Amino acid sequence: MKKFLSVFGLALLVFNLNGCKPDDDGGSVPLRDYQTQYNVEKVNIENFLKTHTYSSTTGQGDFNSATFTTVPLGDPQALINDPNLKSRVVRANDVDYTLYYLKLNEGAGDHPSNVDQVLAAYQGSYIYDNIEVETDDLTPVEFETDNFPQQLLGLESAIRGWGEILPQFGIAGSVSNNPGEPQTFDDFGAGLMFIPSGLAYYNVYTGTIPSYSTLIFKFKLYSLYRLDHDADGILSWQEDVDFEPGVTNADDPKAPRYMYFSESLITDDSDGDGIPNFRDVDDDNDNVLTKSEIRIPGTEVNGVWQYYPYTANEADGVQGIPSCSGDFFSETRVRRHLDNTCN
Repeated sequence: MKKFLSVFGLALLVFNLNGCKPDDDGGSVPLRDYQTQYNVEKVNIENFLKTHTYSSTTGQGDFNSATFTTVPLGDPQALINDPNLKSRVVRANDVDYTLYYLKLNEGAGDHPSNVDQVLAAYQGSYIYDNIEVETDDLTPVEFETDNFPQQLLGLESAIRGWGEILPQFGIAGSVSNNPGEPQTFDDFGAGLMFIPSGLAYYNVYTGTIPSYSTLIFKFKLYSLYRLDHDADGILSWQEDVDFEPGVTNADDPKAPRYMYFSESLITDDSDGDGIPNFRDVDDDNDNVLTKSEIRIPGTEVNGVWQYYPYTANEADGVQGIPSCSGDFFSETRVRRHLDNTCN
């Protein structure tokens, strides 16, 4: 798969995925019950999946060339029957949301965590159901397309649906940067996602998107930037300790990673102090900074230290952060910065 970005920096198509309050006079409308609203949207999403096909099977090409086609209910080619249609249950607003997504291409590269930054092209559409009208036209209405992304998007600050789905995909397997030529991405993650309003803008009228709209995104995931939120020398994705089902290797960069820090949900908090590890400068609450615990002894020069990498490579003799007993390589070892008895 290939996608070309102009080296001249085409004008950025602006869509506020960060969910900020709009500057127009649309504002917000009265708050509906979350569960009641989701019940309506869930039926609409599943009916859409039962009555539509999608023309692209790989996610290649221009977004406008990949279209939805209406088919009769019960058609075996409908999206609901596509083996590449996946779902993920997300708890928010005291509601269990089912997020559907179509995996057109896995992507050969690493997977972002939900707190990383990504470079992704997308086309967004909305479905609006006026619950007071029985004959709503639920045809998707396009509101924004960004074929040539120029800026990274922080998944932690984006609408919740993006942060839940993109970690299920990998970035491009390779990137070509030839002087004077467009940048080329090969074998990138590509798909569709269907986001209920409770994981998007809900009652806020954003741009041209009506309140309580279900969002549909076509997307292509090109690259990512790993963050270290607490500047402790360990990248945030590596501070995921509450693994997803099926994930057992803490060192696997292609596993989906999720960490949460909000009033209603805190995960990956090793010491139980109410701060997840990726935001905690002392992960085991032993009053010794994590950054101090991962220093390589004897490497200080003029106040500058070298630090153990999180991941070891035994074949190359690269030692990772050790356990208190000096184990540098075992995948299951408890690294010293997570052991409050190790001083």
